Amino acid sequence: MRILLSAYNCRPHRGSEFAIGWNWTVELSRLGHSVHVLTHAGNREEIEAEIAKNPLPNVEFSYLDAPSWAMKIGLGTMRLRYLMWLWVALKRARELEQEIDLCHHVSWNTFEGGSLLWRLRRPFFLGPVGGGQRAPAAFSSYFGKSWKSEWIRNQRVRFLARVNPFVRLALRRAKLVMASNSETLETVTSAGCVNSRLIWEACIPNSYAPSRPTRGNVVECMRVLWVGGLMPRKSLRLALEALAASSGPNRLTVVGDGPLARELPGWLKRLGLEDRVDWWGQVPWLEVKRAYLENDVLLFTSLRDTSGAQFLEAMAHGMPVIALDHHGAHDWIPDDAGIKVPVTNPKETIAGLASAIDRLWREPELREQMGINAYEYAKKQTWENRVREIAALYEKYM
Repeated sequence: MRILLSAYNCRPHRGSEFAIGWNWTVELSRLGHSVHVLTHAGNREEIEAEIAKNPLPNVEFSYLDAPSWAMKIGLGTMRLRYLMWLWVALKRARELEQEIDLCHHVSWNTFEGGSLLWRLRRPFFLGPVGGGQRAPAAFSSYFGKSWKSEWIRNQRVRFLARVNPFVRLALRRAKLVMASNSETLETVTSAGCVNSRLIWEACIPNSYAPSRPTRGNVVECMRVLWVGGLMPRKSLRLALEALAASSGPNRLTVVGDGPLARELPGWLKRLGLEDRVDWWGQVPWLEVKRAYLENDVLLFTSLRDTSGAQFLEAMAHGMPVIALDHHGAHDWIPDDAGIKVPVTNPKETIAGLASAIDRLWREPELREQMGINAYEYAKKQTWENRVREIAALYEKYM
């Protein structure tokens, strides 16, 4: 089959959304499809360096960017640049239209970012995408001054699919829209999407999960790990407050960096955690594997996240997960592989997270069994399996 793949972010040996674009390309090629990838021009150097070493059969790339005149007059914010890239991508797609059987948009992986490929006279598939999840208003204090923009985003998500004609038409004309979490599924369905289903966007390479990791279930202190960007919606402060409220001799390792890094020393001092928290800062994606192997439990406290590749990666290393019970974490963390804490208000949620930490400290056998369950589940969530699953849907919905 001849597939036009829209992958704005696409780079090898990366995590997050770059991995989505790249692994879709690789796995569709392995399945024998002919793939033409529309991607951002900034990805070119890393892609061409990789395919020089490991050629991809039946794959071509078009490297595209927003028009130079748009950059010169200041239309250079990330969102505006992406929207203009969509029009450039549509122009290139029309040049290729007679050479393809279908088009599939995978990045940006948010329904509100949208795609214009539905305008082609070819079957259009969208996703998996998120974007329908909203940060809970009860936790507005964790956003500080940025809550205003977060509130605006929440309202935009509530109404965008109904009032934005480009988004609405993309959802309605898609042969299939794949949603990464229940909130997004509800949003696209309410916008009149004909065919939609819940499919996780996070995956791991076949070689990512180690041979069965082992951890001693008797330890002097439980090593808790937090991985993510230090930004309001990831809510490291909530994790720190939960650690401070826990009673066990637990230590926390923080992997990540971001605009709130300057606040971290003050948080640690105020909560009395200066001797219980290690901050690694930003490290390469493959280096994060070492953190997964050296710690016992992942603490995932995002107040807004499509799902979170971190908890899949952690489970692939045999780590049970303590997470907020909403968004993708609600949908994709098995009940026997972690503890999901209700998102009600800060006081109750902090207490719930602290209780979960203490429980896994007091019950090492439970911690070990949850880690085994997490590992067995995660090692099946590979790019090969997911792309094969979705590629099988092409013919069904065409």
